[in-house]
Amino acid sequence: MNGRLPNFLIAGAAKCGTTSLAAWLSAHPQAFVPPSKELAFFELDEIFRRGPGWYARQFEDAGDALAVGEATPSYMFYPWSVERIEQLVPNVRIVVCLRNPADRAYSHYLHWRDRLMLEPRTFARAMDDELAAGGTEVAQHRPRGKPPYFAYLARGLFLAQLERLAGAFGPERVHVVLLDDLRADSAAAYAGVCRFLEIDDDFVPETLGGSENPYQRHRRDWLVRPLVRARVMQRLPNPMAEFIVRHVFPPVAQPVPPPDPEARHRLVEFFAPHNDALGAWLGRDLSSWNDGEPVAMQAAAALSATRAA
Repeated sequence: MNGRLPNFLIAGAAKCGTTSLAAWLSAHPQAFVPPSKELAFFELDEIFRRGPGWYARQFEDAGDALAVGEATPSYMFYPWSVERIEQLVPNVRIVVCLRNPADRAYSHYLHWRDRLMLEPRTFARAMDDELAAGGTEVAQHRPRGKPPYFAYLARGLFLAQLERLAGAFGPERVHVVLLDDLRADSAAAYAGVCRFLEIDDDFVPETLGGSENPYQRHRRDWLVRPLVRARVMQRLPNPMAEFIVRHVFPPVAQPVPPPDPEARHRLVEFFAPHNDALGAWLGRDLSSWNDGEPVAMQAAAALSATRAA
């Protein structure tokens, strides 16, 4: 088998800072993350069927790196991903990034609506649809972009996912990072990850504190909206849809639009008891997640302040 299998994975959660953390780790001289950080090997059947040999080849440039891994933020959500990881790399270390699940849901919604052009509903309608279903959609093998793949609420029920990971690998092999900490003191949070991976925790990447995956919206938005509402992108073959998304209407970074306040309030109420249980499990006070303004609106300013400091 050419290459080597990873000894760490950033397993989630989506829209919680995994892209930034993967980029900062890839800059570490003792770590390796492949250029395509999100391999989805343990998630998607069509990729998993390529086999361990293919997966190992994605890390063939790791050399003598002490920490070798990738970041696919859906791994912690899908039970079969955890089972596959446990079977192939049972001694792997798992890093998990979490954030206020109400803000996570909104960021995920914007990703599908404004970047991938696959979400035709309003934020309020999308949230109400999932709340009406109980907010706990059962994860099944489905193509990306097909319900319940969105699962805006279910993906934010972090405790059950963490318990599944801890049960498979042991709690000592699961390291949780809050996006709040990455924003408030990125150096300390990053150093904690490095210690967990047993690499030099004195190294500081030049981009530390910056956002590697900012909100983006497509150019010619007045043309894009009708395509989304008519579900045009969902009817096209994937290569054609990706070409249109990337080249015909290239996305550009923009300020994050505010969420519907009533819809977000419903999310905060839904997640409050789950946040309390998660806080008790982590030994962290997460009461700030149950009130206050959406942190998503403060992200760009907070990250800019961190870089300036």
